[in-house]
Amino acid sequence: MKRVYRLGLLGRDIGYSRSPELFAEIFRREGLDGSTYRLIDRPEVGPFFIEVRSTTHWDGFNVTTPYKTTVIPYLDRLDPLSTTVGAVNCVTCREGILTGYNTDVEGFAASLREEVGEGTLPGSALILGSGGASRAVGVALEQLGIPSETVSRSRGLTYEELTPERLARTPLIVHATPLGSAKYPGAKPPLPYDALHPGQLLIDLTYEPEVTPFLKEGLAHGCRTANGLTMLRAQAEAAWHHFRDRRISEP
Repeated sequence: MKRVYRLGLLGRDIGYSRSPELFAEIFRREGLDGSTYRLIDRPEVGPFFIEVRSTTHWDGFNVTTPYKTTVIPYLDRLDPLSTTVGAVNCVTCREGILTGYNTDVEGFAASLREEVGEGTLPGSALILGSGGASRAVGVALEQLGIPSETVSRSRGLTYEELTPERLARTPLIVHATPLGSAKYPGAKPPLPYDALHPGQLLIDLTYEPEVTPFLKEGLAHGCRTANGLTMLRAQAEAAWHHFRDRRISEP
């Protein structure tokens, strides 16, 4: 008899998420009738973790904005990669032990490789944003040997310091903020967009809408563009690997 999994996605204002759709595909592929994947849309995480600790209703859950760092104090263990990133987007619940993982790193690396194909990886990158997704992108780029710099209001370069010349000479620009997503429609980071040119690749981690204002600017200037759907699929498969592994990970 096959196991029934009870999984979900923890976040805030996440009605747009395609994760339930992706995990429904995984459940069908694996023949796991009766398994469920719910949206856990909460204004704060504390009460949810009380629920998790007091019941056996959960086998695991993904974590999305704005809780990828907030959940860490509630967990018993972190795998080495999530410790390096400083953010968690996947939690397993086994025998009362909550273990955090980060599958965004693998997801972004897979999406970049797919976008580049047989071509050469970009020689450098700018990462827009300073949250958990931005950190995961930075680690993925480091693993791929691509030097990167963060642009944000809190660390790295500020948007005011990012000159048109600096933007123009960077072959890969990754947008890792929620601006332009379903939660912040029409918004985009303040960049000197006229410096963009056809030799650049722009990736937005948002996938809803499929073409954000940031990507529209790239398209208008002849850049190659990609949204976050490929990354979402890749990180979901990586998360499924953790959910279906019944072993308790070592700290």
